[in-house]
Amino acid sequence: MKPSTSRLLAILLIIGGVFCILFPWATAVAAEIFVGVALLFAAVFTLLQLPYSSGAVGKVLCAVMFVLYLAASVFLLKNPLEGTLVLASAVGIIFLVESIFLFIAWGKLRKNKGAAFILLDGILTIILGAVMLASPGISMMLLGILVGLNLLFTGIASLVWTGVERKLEQMEL
Repeated sequence: MKPSTSRLLAILLIIGGVFCILFPWATAVAAEIFVGVALLFAAVFTLLQLPYSSGAVGKVLCAVMFVLYLAASVFLLKNPLEGTLVLASAVGIIFLVESIFLFIAWGKLRKNKGAAFILLDGILTIILGAVMLASPGISMMLLGILVGLNLLFTGIASLVWTGVERKLEQMEL
């Protein structure tokens, strides 16, 4: 990819990230709708895979997964606000589980340099997970902000990396 194209895409990610941070509620609902559509595609692909599943157990598992994907998709797409709450709660649960693994990792690595960052990550992750589960309104806003921060930092990293690639190319000449 040309450096100018990479820079343009990075700038678009940054702009998108800022937009998501400024409008977290809309971002959260858009993310929920995206997940609903993705689950609908998963349902269709699972249904298409059904004839190719091996054995009765494979076919039953495929059929069950189709029903689950379809039900989740229909729920999310018919109920965007409620679906956003469910999605935010799921992210909260994921953060709580992630924090457990971070604490375990810190326990094993605490004598190593930089292990304090793993502990700090675990503390912040458990707080964020608890907040997302305890306060539905805040969790929806946090979901939008997290999407925005991800886009923003990915855009910044891409922009920086484009500059690093250009410097490396100049050094090779």
